[in-house]
Amino acid sequence: ADSYHKLGSYHGKTGNWHEAVKATQAAVGLRKKLFKSNSAIASSLASSNRNLGYFYSELAQWGEAVKATQVAVELWEKLGKDDPTVIYSQAQSHYKLGFYHSKLLDWDEAVKATRASVRFMEKLLKDDPTIASKLATSYYELGSHYSRLANWHEAVKAMLAAVELKEKLDKGNPAVVS
Repeated sequence: ADSYHKLGSYHGKTGNWHEAVKATQAAVGLRKKLFKSNSAIASSLASSNRNLGYFYSELAQWGEAVKATQVAVELWEKLGKDDPTVIYSQAQSHYKLGFYHSKLLDWDEAVKATRASVRFMEKLLKDDPTIASKLATSYYELGSHYSRLANWHEAVKAMLAAVELKEKLDKGNPAVVS
């Protein structure tokens, strides 16, 4: 399973998305079988599903990307609630899930997933200030999703949070232009 997972990653790095999907599907299949008797590999199975979702997104197969990423999200949620690595993985998987839903023009689900991403990143922020830039991006995306629903009050709140974080990041950093 690990070899297929790595093979999928390497195909992805070369832009060979079809082969990346094929190899990662094999990794997911093997890890699913292993997971039935060994729940300790939940994190590995979640990682393979997250990668599979990403590879599908590179092929603009948004529905498949949602399905694979949703499995990753469900697996991450079963893992430790206090483990920063798991929380970060949850945040990233929810962010991607929101993006994939937006590609399907499913704005309610995009909001739901991106709001979850924000919630997980906020948990990490006090202990890891480097997450602020990613959190600002999540707030920006959340505001954009709300705007598609014409929920202007929530869009404004999310964009203000993004701007506030960006301003804090920009102070003392002349290289930041956004």
